[in-house]
Amino acid sequence: MENIQTNRLILKEIKIEDAEQIYKLFSDKELLKYTDNDIHKTIKDTKELIGIYQKEQKTGKSFRWAIWLKKTNNIIGILSIYHINRKHKFATIGSFLDRNYQKNGFMPEARLATINYAFNKLKLNRLEAQVFVKNMYSIKMLEKLGFKKEGRLRQNFMINNKLEDSFMYSILIVPNK
Repeated sequence: MENIQTNRLILKEIKIEDAEQIYKLFSDKELLKYTDNDIHKTIKDTKELIGIYQKEQKTGKSFRWAIWLKKTNNIIGILSIYHINRKHKFATIGSFLDRNYQKNGFMPEARLATINYAFNKLKLNRLEAQVFVKNMYSIKMLEKLGFKKEGRLRQNFMINNKLEDSFMYSILIVPNK
């Protein structure tokens, strides 16, 4: 997997050496409130997850990047292309960003770069994103990037022991008008 560079960011493969910085993200309950990720209680949880990511990447099932801020050389988030279906040319995209770096345009910058990667390098035709109905920032960002809302998925994710709804968004390499 190759690194992806933008003006302010470098997206790099997540490695075991990154576990401490990745743990800080996965142990932040507030950050993960709109995701279905498990909260990490120990760095061992994070190392195990990184191992899973590496196995999935070797088989081509997913690509997951740590989002590095060039200015500080720190990891500020995670961005993923997963559930890759090469036969039907689609995948799911997901992400989250350290709360201290939100609303600075970092995530749209990173997502645009991975959208281009998915369409140009992976030769996909469609990217999907599910976003919880209460996550207004992500909804606005997806729409700004050209994603179209396809519908509401009722009670499709268990979050904090409660079934929650999400919206399904997608973007096509050649959008239908």
